[in-house]
Amino acid sequence: MKKINISFLKENKGKIMAVTPFVSAILFIVLVTYQATRPFAWISLLLIPGMLFLLGIWKLKFTYPIFITILYFVVCLVLHYQNIEIWHPAWVVFLTIPIVEILKPEEAKKESDEDIVIDIK
Repeated sequence: MKKINISFLKENKGKIMAVTPFVSAILFIVLVTYQATRPFAWISLLLIPGMLFLLGIWKLKFTYPIFITILYFVVCLVLHYQNIEIWHPAWVVFLTIPIVEILKPEEAKKESDEDIVIDIK
């Protein structure tokens, strides 16, 4: 079994980012052609901004809004496969984001600039 050469990824970040939109578009077209994967083909387009984090070009701060967004998509996609349509009522969780930010103490607001940074390299 071959090991992935990490130095190759570090040296060719620009080339990988240049190819990513084309790979994502081809993946999208392939997924759209099949009836079963058509509703979720758009997720392949998230590969474009996702590569910025995977290659370490951007750093990811894991904050409450990111947590709520991931939670929303995971819950809605999992329940969709069980024929439970919760997309519409579940958007209410997004209303908790400004409420939490308003109620956050001043010390926590200052510390939020120093959030944990997930450096994916």
